[in-house]
Amino acid sequence: MKRLIILVSTLSALLISGSVFAGKIDLPQIEKIWQEKVIPLPDQSVPDIEYYFNVISTAFSNDVLQMAYNVYHEIEVANDPTGYVIMDKRNGYMRAGVSGEQEGNLQMCYWKVPDGRRIVGVILRENVHVLKMFYEHRIEEQTLKPLPALAASIPDATRYYIELPQKGKDITVYVRGDEYQKVGHLEWDGFGGFDQLDLVMDRCYYNERFGFTIRYPFNFTGQGEPENGDGQLFISDSGLARFYAYGGYNSTLMFNQTLQEHFEEKCEGFKEVGYIIDDTLISEDEFYIIGHKDDTYIYKKAIIVDDIQLNVVITFDSVIADDFLMMAHQIAATLTKR
Repeated sequence: MKRLIILVSTLSALLISGSVFAGKIDLPQIEKIWQEKVIPLPDQSVPDIEYYFNVISTAFSNDVLQMAYNVYHEIEVANDPTGYVIMDKRNGYMRAGVSGEQEGNLQMCYWKVPDGRRIVGVILRENVHVLKMFYEHRIEEQTLKPLPALAASIPDATRYYIELPQKGKDITVYVRGDEYQKVGHLEWDGFGGFDQLDLVMDRCYYNERFGFTIRYPFNFTGQGEPENGDGQLFISDSGLARFYAYGGYNSTLMFNQTLQEHFEEKCEGFKEVGYIIDDTLISEDEFYIIGHKDDTYIYKKAIIVDDIQLNVVITFDSVIADDFLMMAHQIAATLTKR
């Protein structure tokens, strides 16, 4: 049995006799509907990547999916650029695209979860639009259920090239450009999600007014400094996490407090606005406080350096809390006076 199949053919934007498609929808239209669309599955004793490819390709009437389907199933087409399909059944991976282009138009793979589930990932590119879709397949239910929260945890695919794994289990992320720069991995956690612990802290913010720096991963974007120049807000591509790094004058000197008193005052302030304190740590010249309220987590770190106090406040949604807390520690650990 062939495990790796590479097919090359010509692509046609027109439907031909024998095609299973009718009508067309583009990626922006698919983006609006996929999160609510549960896809029924035909019976198959041992689903493989070809099975998932056929199901996804016929679930949405789209040019890219139609072209890949026609090439793979050798439906004759003519008068269009040469396309290819790579079907790696051994590794549970496939990709399709136009020959000679740097990126493919379609990537798919799946991950096995110990409880019997499978997670199916799809990256679909059409012109300037790129769409990430993730599904859960429970064998006993014979459906693909959309996982929009998992898709949202993956960096913005229009800003970054997301490479699904052909070998191994981790997703690789590149910055788009003339030369694609690798910036890190999203590590498969084995249970249906990804840990962002291997993302490179490749961005650095320097605050001129208070002379501090903080490093952060590529999927956060600065929002610009306020007029007083004390710091800057950064928001993740998914919108589920943000942090504000800022400087100020030493509160213990300004209010004649010990660091312990200042720390306890901040803890009480969190409690007064409804936060439950989960973890704290205080040392000679710094402290952090972690708490949560409803669906939001907060992480505050403060460092005293002579007459200056450096601060970072990180907030993140509960849906990413398990994976993001370590990242919050890593970001906060880079806060440094220069």
